[in-house]
Amino acid sequence: MVCSGATSGLDAVALACILLRTGRADRVVVVGAEPDDEVATKLYGQRAAAALRGANGLRAGAASVLLEPASAALTAGMPLLGPVRTSPEILDGPNGFQPSIVIGPAEMASGAPRVIDLVREVGDTYGALGVLQLAVAAALIAAAPAGSRPSVAMICGDPIDGWRTAVVSDETVPYAREASWKRTALWP
Repeated sequence: MVCSGATSGLDAVALACILLRTGRADRVVVVGAEPDDEVATKLYGQRAAAALRGANGLRAGAASVLLEPASAALTAGMPLLGPVRTSPEILDGPNGFQPSIVIGPAEMASGAPRVIDLVREVGDTYGALGVLQLAVAAALIAAAPAGSRPSVAMICGDPIDGWRTAVVSDETVPYAREASWKRTALWP
């Protein structure tokens, strides 16, 4: 259980990636869940960051993803997850890499060809948001025909709890030459 606030979803994904890289698991299911009961809604409303997010209020939500080492899924053509970063910036990789789609706050995704702001669309799923974003990213990539798959960046968090970003794409991710790149297969 990871309860680190607005970044909980991608924090849990990062921990799952550690389990995979260290060989402690062959597959990891990450589940993000957020209630919107009376207690959760009251606590959420007391956060100064809630007003900053421009959300439609706290929304109950849940999502899950299955992660496994990249080597196990490369031949299956499954999307790959890059490292979870502790920054609100979508870093340009070599050759000026820019994602095709950004899932996150519209105001932080300037210049992206397509932006999906789940908080504005469905409400703030808070601790589950990062897992929900990752599930949406995997579904978008899996639905695209081979050869025209998008690269998807996710931004979750807020000014109080901090920020997390990650990129999901196919095996040709330009970040692959970066020393810190740790690929993880993502099954939608």
